[in-house]
Amino acid sequence: MRSFASWLIQKWQHHDEEELAKHVQICFNTASGRKVLQWLTDEIYATIPDACDFDSLAFHNGTRSVVHKIYQLLDQAEAPEKYGAPKVEV
Repeated sequence: MRSFASWLIQKWQHHDEEELAKHVQICFNTASGRKVLQWLTDEIYATIPDACDFDSLAFHNGTRSVVHKIYQLLDQAEAPEKYGAPKVEV
């Protein structure tokens, strides 16, 4: 486990999103990864919040944005030319 200080230093460094997209693709390309992604989609992304107060809606939107980012990275890994990069096989 890294210390908070080392995480904070790493957090503000530049990250290669193409590389991250490939790692996300590797993770969710397995049977287990697809099952987890389906669960995330069914239980978080494709749901309607029960409450209508601001905090509940903001929380729901925040959790949905994580799943959306996973899908965006998967799309970027499969079609990097859409994001301005040539396609590279792993």
